[in-house]
Amino acid sequence: MNPIQIFSILEHSPWHREAEYEVPADLPQCPEGGCICVWSWIPNGCGEANMYNNAFRCQVTGARDDAPKLAKPVTAQWCEGKPDNCVKGAKRITIFHQQDDINTIHVDDVVQADGHWASPGYNEKMGFYPGAQNDIFEARDESEAPTSTEAPASTAIVVPTYPTANPRNASRHRRHQRRLMSFHKGI
Repeated sequence: MNPIQIFSILEHSPWHREAEYEVPADLPQCPEGGCICVWSWIPNGCGEANMYNNAFRCQVTGARDDAPKLAKPVTAQWCEGKPDNCVKGAKRITIFHQQDDINTIHVDDVVQADGHWASPGYNEKMGFYPGAQNDIFEARDESEAPTSTEAPASTAIVVPTYPTANPRNASRHRRHQRRLMSFHKGI
């Protein structure tokens, strides 16, 4: 099983009824059966110190045959005010208040610059920047460079829509379809 990889960040997405995330143009095709996408949020300066996750099947469309491979993600670390200490490249889903062996971020005794207790959210304090995370791929050798000079087709994540008998639930389901943040190939 591949670790969950963050591929897009959108600041304050829980504050909006609908949100659209930018997807890296080089995202590879999902294996047969689709991918698992996860919308994940950790509040910072509001609400309880909880983690929120919503997993669902999704599909990448418009992927190139020569799309680069995803790099192995690593655990991010707290780096507020010290950008050189931020983890660069592919990062795992963030977890805190859990066991050490599941990529837990320890910030229990850390106070943010604004005076609040630290919360390891998907923000610049953890080395995440808004938009498509285009640094999640393995470095390519020049010999592996694409031979085509055409620009890649637009890449997108497609979430299947499931019928529901309750229109209230249907509206809520559509809202969550657009909150894509992490990517997991296969299960």
